[in-house]
Amino acid sequence: METLTNEQLCALAQAGNRQAVSRLIEANRPFIQRNANQIVGNPVRQEHLSACGVGVDDLVQAGSIGLWRAIDGYNLSEETKFLTYAAPAVKRAMSDLIRQYS
Repeated sequence: METLTNEQLCALAQAGNRQAVSRLIEANRPFIQRNANQIVGNPVRQEHLSACGVGVDDLVQAGSIGLWRAIDGYNLSEETKFLTYAAPAVKRAMSDLIRQYS
C-alpha cells in the first residue's frame, strides 16, 4: 500500500475518496489517542469523566469525528500541515462530548 502524506490523503478525501478518509483517520489515530489520554490522565477531569460515564474510547471516537469534519475545511493551497489545522477540531470535539454529558 502506497504511503501518502496527510495532505495528499486530505486532497483525495476532498475529492470524494472514502478510503482516503479512513486512511487519514487511521494514520492520525495515535495523535487522537494521545489527546484522549491526556484528558483522562488529568486528575481533576478524571473524576468528572467517571461521573458522567465518558471514557477514553468515547473521546477517541469524538476526536476522530472532529478530524473527519476538518477535512472539508482544510485549504490545500495554504502551507499549513493538515494535522496543525485539524488539531483544534479534534480537541474541540472531545471537549464538546464532555460538555454534552456534564
